[in-house]
Amino acid sequence: MSDGFGLVDALQYVLITAAFMFGARLLYQFYNSPEPDSYNYTPWNSELPEDDTVVVDCTHPTLPTLSHHRGHNNPPGIRGSDTSTGLVLNALSQWNRDVVVVMHKRYVTTNHFDIDSFLSVWCYINRKEALEHDGGEAGLAAGLSWWGCLDCRNS
Repeated sequence: MSDGFGLVDALQYVLITAAFMFGARLLYQFYNSPEPDSYNYTPWNSELPEDDTVVVDCTHPTLPTLSHHRGHNNPPGIRGSDTSTGLVLNALSQWNRDVVVVMHKRYVTTNHFDIDSFLSVWCYINRKEALEHDGGEAGLAAGLSWWGCLDCRNS
């Protein structure tokens, strides 16, 4: 018997290394899947592209949402917020797998336009600018208060 590194040990090492590299590549591709070239608003209707649309500041029975409203379908693990705009900004700065999947959707829609809904759509489409000017929850609350919408955040 040999106490050294044999052919079977070498084969096991190669197979384990190959499996690890394959798994690492899959994870890399998943987290670095190509983002769409642009994000666009699509009007609310019955024919929304189900595989490529996210709903903000309202609910939908089947589509993923970024909404503070009851009955939302937000991705698990997203940092909470009192506003839908805050949820969009939180999602833009998170690397949670479920959040990343939602943030790769090409289209964004909403069923109404108040200031929170408008800013949610704008932040989703104009990501770089939104993150450059993100004042956090305090800044968002001050802005919504200035617009007179702070009392309608939890409607």
